[in-house]
Amino acid sequence: MNTEQQEQIPQALYSIEDLKKYGLKAENLLEFRVEGDSMDGVLPGGSWALTDRSRTAIQDGRAYVLRRGEDMQVKYLLQRPDGGVIIRSHNPKYQDVVVAASELEHVEVIGEVVGSRRTWIEP
Repeated sequence: MNTEQQEQIPQALYSIEDLKKYGLKAENLLEFRVEGDSMDGVLPGGSWALTDRSRTAIQDGRAYVLRRGEDMQVKYLLQRPDGGVIIRSHNPKYQDVVVAASELEHVEVIGEVVGSRRTWIEP
C-alpha cells in the first residue's frame, strides 16, 4: 500500500482536548493518504492515516507508516526474536515480508498510525 503525505493536519479535525486526551502533540503528527488494498478492512484506499512521528519504537501488531526503498507503506510490524521484523498487511491476500536484522537499514519507521479518517466523496 502506497501513501501520499499531507504536510498539514486540518486543524478542525483534531481538537486540543483530543490531542491531550491521547497524549499526542500536534507537531509530531502527519497525515498520509492511503492507496491500494493491502490494509483493506481497517484502512481502505482513500483513507487518511494520522501518524505520530514520535512513536517509532515497534510494538508488536500495531500499524506504522514505513519507508522501504522508495515506497511509503502502512503495515503492521512484529518484532522477531533474532532482531528482524515481520511486515504484515491486513488483507490476507498479501504475504508477510520477513526482514532480517541485517537488512533493517532498508526499512525506516516514520511513525505509528494513531488515527484515521475517510472522505466519502470524490474530488
